[in-house]
Amino acid sequence: MSPRQRKVLLPLLHRPTLTSISLFAIQNFHVADLAGCVNLKGLEIAFLECSSGVGPFLEAFPTTPVTLEQFVIKGKNLNSVYRLCHARRPDEKTVINFSSLKKIVAEVTRLDSMKKLFLGFAETSSGLIWLVIQYVSHPVFSSPDLT
Repeated sequence: MSPRQRKVLLPLLHRPTLTSISLFAIQNFHVADLAGCVNLKGLEIAFLECSSGVGPFLEAFPTTPVTLEQFVIKGKNLNSVYRLCHARRPDEKTVINFSSLKKIVAEVTRLDSMKKLFLGFAETSSGLIWLVIQYVSHPVFSSPDLT
């Protein structure tokens, strides 16, 4: 995502009324940008390429991390899920807290990725009540050229 696109997107992401976000086919998404989504409960990603850096437009971080209740993963996102799970703010707090997840839906393209994907969630999400895993050999959605 270009700096210009981020400048337009951040005020929308950080609206206090926003409770759910779907991010599709975004390149160079700064995970730390989600830290300002104070009421975010649901996150859906597909073909998301995450950057580990903190962008120049986020001045202050809320005192607590984003606490997700629902997480939907589609397409080839194993690296992005890892970055979302391990992203830290400049104050070393996590950007996203996954311990309150109630629902996880995942579309996986490699069976061995299931273990890697859900091992961490199973350990931290004590309230998980809905888990859907769908194996697809070829994702239906293809990432468009974003240039």
